[in-house]
Amino acid sequence: MKWLRHEAWLVAVVAVAVGLFQLSTIRPGHDWGGDFAQYILHARNIVEGRSYSDTGYLYNPNYPYLAPPTYPPLFPLLLAGVYAVCGLHLTAMKSLCILFFSLALIALFSALQRILPWRARLAVIVVVGFNPFFWQFKDQVLSDLPFLFLCTLSLCLMQRLDGGDPPSTASGRTTHGVLCGVVMFLSYATRSIGLVLPVCLIAHRLWRDRRLNRGVAVAVCTMAVGAVIENLTLHRDGRYLDQLAVYLGGSEVLFGLLLTRVTLWWGGLVTLWDNGLNAPVSFAVTLGAVVLSCVGFIGVIRCEGGSVLEFFALGYLGSVLLWPMGHDPRFLIPVLTLYVAYAAAGCQQLAARFTRPPARTAIAMVVLVIVAGGYACRFATFDYGPLTRGATGTSANQLFEFVRDRTESTDVLVFIKPRVMALMTGRRCSVYHVAEDDSFWEYLVQIRAAYLITARWSVLDRRWLDGFIGRHRDRLDLVHGDGDHRVYRVNRGASASTKKIGVPQPMGRAGESG
Repeated sequence: MKWLRHEAWLVAVVAVAVGLFQLSTIRPGHDWGGDFAQYILHARNIVEGRSYSDTGYLYNPNYPYLAPPTYPPLFPLLLAGVYAVCGLHLTAMKSLCILFFSLALIALFSALQRILPWRARLAVIVVVGFNPFFWQFKDQVLSDLPFLFLCTLSLCLMQRLDGGDPPSTASGRTTHGVLCGVVMFLSYATRSIGLVLPVCLIAHRLWRDRRLNRGVAVAVCTMAVGAVIENLTLHRDGRYLDQLAVYLGGSEVLFGLLLTRVTLWWGGLVTLWDNGLNAPVSFAVTLGAVVLSCVGFIGVIRCEGGSVLEFFALGYLGSVLLWPMGHDPRFLIPVLTLYVAYAAAGCQQLAARFTRPPARTAIAMVVLVIVAGGYACRFATFDYGPLTRGATGTSANQLFEFVRDRTESTDVLVFIKPRVMALMTGRRCSVYHVAEDDSFWEYLVQIRAAYLITARWSVLDRRWLDGFIGRHRDRLDLVHGDGDHRVYRVNRGASASTKKIGVPQPMGRAGESG
């Protein structure tokens, strides 16, 4: 049996070691975020038998960037099991995400079989598994790591369907196609960008053979059936188009978006290799890794003719590049693992071309020492204590306590982190939008908002919302204030502005596009 080979056991040891390392360094609490709260709200509704969409988060159509009314259902379903047993236990939920990261490393080892020998693949999962950038996600309750596992597992199955080691019988190809389609659907049900998986599978098959084989056709149909059922029941992807429509309104806006996206992506790549002490060294390592990755990517295409892995890397990057909320480096996670793999392939190709076998091992060891040194320096700069200034900090708890004790359960609030407020207080909450005039007041009246809350830690609150409050002092009564937050009671009886709502501008931390 292949699983009994020694490299399989080494992979399992690495995956367990990474999981234990992350579990032992979990930091209590959570940052303000927002995505985590919406996932948990969905999970709570599943456990309590309530409507999936009844989260208390009121979607503001004037500001679609924050998040759609619902998120894909698979991650909330996973969290529901934890919530049913432990309640709102963030550490337990983080542990679930860590488990999926360890599983993703095992799937990655298998997915890279075509482009790297087993020792190089083992080195890749060690480099990815202990990378400080990925390590920081252990303190986030987000769908990124479950999606990474399911997406990577999909790539494993897609490669076999696409001709790597196809089943010998028609029934076997059909069964494998169904399995691949189910896993692709689960990826899509975790993050909507998983839709790129069947697209890449179809594109590669048509590019290579000009037709779809039985297994690919069955996989795509299976995934499509699941996607249709999801969109007719728990979650619809249509609201994501609200985000896209704003940016496709003009070529200048789109060009600026793409330029900004590339700049932010480069910053994300630097963060991947950041040593925390010396920026020029981090920049140099990043540049070297990018060059090696490009060399490896081109070399694999030349030698193998290109596979579904390369199609996925390009298709996924293109999708995120055009997506308005794709600026966060965490949206690149599924291709960052491949980026490390192609860098390893590039290193091997250059070493094979310019050096003899004894020197190749030495070069590989030097590269690993450089990476390990950067990791050690970065880990030395981290704070391993509780997260004290986020959604679970003292100031936040004081705000939540005031809202729970001094407001009615039917009151509607407006706050820059509406999903966190809904989770922690049980109140319905919306987010404000920046307008060129004072028409935001119309929105407050429209949703019958009872309270408007500001946060001193929010740059946009200080830059815009404070000015709005200053212009409406006669309509807003201060009822609570501490060092970080102020709560204003809204007097909706005052006359509202009749000016047209201006075009909203992006603000704060964006929601997850998937």
